[in-house]
Formats: sequence, C-alpha cells, structure tokens
Amino acid sequence: MEAYREERLNSWLSTHDGLIVRSEASGLGMSRDEIYGRLERLEWERVQRNIYRHAASPRTPLQMLAAAVTAGGERAVASHASAAWLWGLIPRPPALPEISVPTGWAPKLTHVKVHRSSDLDPRRTIIREGIPTTDPLRTLADLGASPFIELKALSEAIDRGAATKLITLRGLAEEADRLSRRGRRGVGALRRVLTERHIIGAPNPSELEKRAFRLFKRWRLPAPVCELVVGPEGEYRLDFAYPERQLAIEVDGYAYHFSPEQLQRDHARRNRLQAKGWRVLVYTWVDVTHEGGRVAREILLQLRETAGSGAVTPAR
Repeated sequence: MEAYREERLNSWLSTHDGLIVRSEASGLGMSRDEIYGRLERLEWERVQRNIYRHAASPRTPLQMLAAAVTAGGERAVASHASAAWLWGLIPRPPALPEISVPTGWAPKLTHVKVHRSSDLDPRRTIIREGIPTTDPLRTLADLGASPFIELKALSEAIDRGAATKLITLRGLAEEADRLSRRGRRGVGALRRVLTERHIIGAPNPSELEKRAFRLFKRWRLPAPVCELVVGPEGEYRLDFAYPERQLAIEVDGYAYHFSPEQLQRDHARRNRLQAKGWRVLVYTWVDVTHEGGRVAREILLQLRETAGSGAVTPAR
C-alpha cells in the first residue's frame, strides 16, 4: 500500500511541475505529520502557503508562477509581464511572478507582485502552459502598469503580438479605448505607445499624402507627379513620383501597413519596382510630420544622383 501511494504521489509531482497543494497531498493519503516530515527532511520546500515543491524538481519561473496563481485563489490569473512572457510577447519572465486577483481579495503571498482588478472576466481567461492567463489584448493593456516593463519593451511586445497574429492593431486600439474609460492603470502607457506609433490618432492615407505634398512645397522641392500609375497593366500606384528620374516616394501610415500580410505585399511590390529600375523612398507619418528637413534632403539627393550631373536644385 505504501509503495502504491508513493507511486501515485510521484506521478502527481511529475505531471504538475513538481508542485503539490496540501489538499492534494491529503487526497493522496498523506497525513499532516507526513507532510511536515518531508518539509523537515528538506524533501519538500514550501513556496507559498499550503503549496510545496519537490526539492529534486528544477526551480523554474514557470513553476513559481504556477504556485503563485494557485495560491492566489480560484479567480487568480497570470497577468502583466508574466502573462506577456507566457504569450511570447517578451523574451524573459519578470523578476517576480505577476498575477491579478479580484478587488477585495488580498492573498498573502511571498515574492509575488499581486494586482487587484475590478473587471477580471473569466470568459477571457485562457490556459497557457497549464496556468490561467489573461488574453493577449488584456495582457498588453495591463503591461504598461508592470513595474518590470519600460515603454520600449511594451512597444516591442505590441510588434510581436501583431506579427504573430495574437492581436490586431485595431483590436488593441479598441481595447485601450474601452479600458481607458474605466480609468485602468497601465492604459495610459499603452495609449502613449499607440499614439507615438500612430496606431491611434493617425490620419487616413489621403491626409498623410496631403501633408507630404505640403512638405514638397515647404522645402521647395521640384513638383512631383501625384498618384502616378505605372506598369503595363497599371498595377502600381505611386504616391509621388518623378517619372523622368524613375524615383518614387511612398508615404505609409503605420496602422495601414503593419500586418505581416500587408508588409509582405508592400515589400514584393517595391522589389518589382526596383527590378524595373525605379528607386523607392518610403516615409512614415513620423518622418513627414517631424523630420521634414531630413526627408527633403534625402529626396533632393536622390534627384541629383539620378540626374547624373548634380544639376537638380530646389524650386524657387
């Protein structure tokens, strides 16, 4: 009987990251004294109240996070930087596990960052690596409130989420808008990144093209042809072009050109243009609105190089 119980216990530990809760140990036939005996002999280690790890099992960030969520109670979830790590949005786990629990519940945990939330929705909880976790949109919205994450890392996490199709930029913008109305901590940081990247607050493509055209006039560049259609079947529409120089200038709004599919189409299209002898300069909303002088100098330099004689000068 003893050997059978030990076999069941070892089987449990091997399939639960070396962790066991006191109630689970009792269910496997262990008495209170037997549990304390294993602790005293250092066979087990207490990681949270009533949660133990087998000392022979590797101590890993995943193990510590699983223990924290279990100790956090029935509605606790991995969140913030811990959830971002589980989703592959950041490359490393945070220094301490981060979890969220409902407002009004204050579990006593050691070496864990606990966030209290009034709007944890069980319908949006997803199991990752066996751990209840906030969904990717909620995770990114919360990430700005993590003490372990800077704005640059948040911006990179957004990129990874979009590139791996965990989120859409439109969905993230809608999540930020929904949560900002509730005064959620961390949403301010998310909105700042989304605004800086012009995922929200960016103009539509026609407005961006208007601003770019004003840049040509302000810096007295030679007037380009707007919306030039090229190709034997008219397959390319160029925002601005100097056809005699085979120089194209494209202006891209981040929100309209960020998906992996759109990026692939844009790269393929520009490669085909370059194969036909065109030079293609690409500028973003940030370039056009904040780096106009640099953009103008680069365009003028390309015009001079394609002229071959250095004779191109700014318009008077």
